[in-house]
Amino acid sequence: MEQVLFLFVGLLMVIVIPLILAGIAFFIVRRNNKNRAVWKSAAQAMNLKMPNPKQLKLSGLHDGCHATIAVGARRSNESTVFFTWCAAEFPETLRFLLGIRSPKGVFTSVFGADRVELGEPLFDGAFAARCYDREVLRRLLLSDFPTVGARNLMDDLLLALRRFPIISITDNQVYIETGGQVGDEEEIRRMLGITSRLIRRFSAARAGFPLAPWEERLFADYAEFAAENDLIFDPLKLVVEGFYQGFQTRISLVSASGRWQTRVRLTFGQSLMIGLRLLPENLFHKTFSWLGLQDVEVGIEEFDDLFIVKAKDAGTARRVLNRELCDQLIGLNKQASSFEIDDEGLVAAFDRLAGDKASLKHFFDAAVTTAKMFEQRESQNSSGPDRTSANALGT
Repeated sequence: MEQVLFLFVGLLMVIVIPLILAGIAFFIVRRNNKNRAVWKSAAQAMNLKMPNPKQLKLSGLHDGCHATIAVGARRSNESTVFFTWCAAEFPETLRFLLGIRSPKGVFTSVFGADRVELGEPLFDGAFAARCYDREVLRRLLLSDFPTVGARNLMDDLLLALRRFPIISITDNQVYIETGGQVGDEEEIRRMLGITSRLIRRFSAARAGFPLAPWEERLFADYAEFAAENDLIFDPLKLVVEGFYQGFQTRISLVSASGRWQTRVRLTFGQSLMIGLRLLPENLFHKTFSWLGLQDVEVGIEEFDDLFIVKAKDAGTARRVLNRELCDQLIGLNKQASSFEIDDEGLVAAFDRLAGDKASLKHFFDAAVTTAKMFEQRESQNSSGPDRTSANALGT
C-alpha cells in the first residue's frame, strides 16, 4: 500500500504539477497578449505613444495634459504584485508645499508634524495632507469651485477615491493607482480622464488664488532682480529667464519633498565635448552607472571623496578640473542641496526659499562663478593634445 501511495505521489509530481504550471504560464501569456492589444488600441484611439509594444505604458497629451499611464510591479510578502498607475505634471508648480495622499496610514508618519487636518471628517479620515499653512489648505480645498458632480476640490478628491484607492497630489504632479493590470480600454480612459481633470481643477484654483503677502514680496524681489540683470521675469511661472554673461539662464522656485527649492540652470555658450557628468556622491549615484563613461579621479583627496566624475575624455576632464575649480565645487557643494554638471551646463538646487533679492543673488552668483570657471578651463584646454580625440567623439 505504501509503495502504491509513493508511486501515486511520484506520478503527481511528474505529470500533474508540470501541467498546472504550464496552464498558469499559458494563462499569463494569453492575458498579457490580450492586454497589449487593448493598450495598443487605446494608444491609437487617443493618439498616445506606446514606445515599447511589449511594455504596457502610454504617454502623451490627453485632454490638454501631458500624462503617462503604465503597469508597474512591486515585491510584497515574497510575491510580485502588479498595479496600474497614471500620472501627470502640472504646467506650473502650485507653490503650496502641497502633499495630499491616500491611503492615509501609509503617509501619516512621513508627514509627521507637518500634517494638517481640514476639520472635515470624510476628508481627514481618508487623506493625509500637508501645506505651508492650514488656512491656505482649507481655502484651496473648500472654497466654492463648482463643476459637474463637485462643489469644490475636496469633492473632486473624494470622488476620485471612490474608484482609485491610491491618490497623491503634490505641487508638481497628480498620481493615481489601482491594483492589477488594467485590461479594459474604458478603464484606461477613465484613469487618464480623472488624472487630467484633477490637473485642470487644481491649476485653475491656483490661478485664481490670491497671492499671500510673502508671495507679493517675493514677486517684487524677483522682478527687481531680473530688471537689474537684463533678465525677464514671468510672474505666472515665477521664473527668471534670459542671457546673463553668455549663459542661457533660468531661475525658478519649486517645492520638492515638502521643502522649498530655488533652482538655477545655466547653459554653457559652447559644449565642453568631453562626455562629462559631475555630481556629489551619494548611495544612489554610487550604484548608478553611465555606459561608455570612465571614472575620473583628479588626485585631490577631498574632491575625489565628495564627487562622482565620469567622462568619455578622462584626460581633458582631469585638466579642466584643476585645484581652483575643485575648491569652487567643494564650496558650492556646501551651499547647494544638489547639483549636476555635464557638457551642456550646470543645474543647482538650494533647499531654501530665496525670499529676498540678496539671497537670490547669493545663490545665483555661486552658480555663475562655477559655470564661468568651467568655460575658462575648457577654453584654456581647447588646444591641448586630447582635444582632437574629444572632438572626434562628437559628444
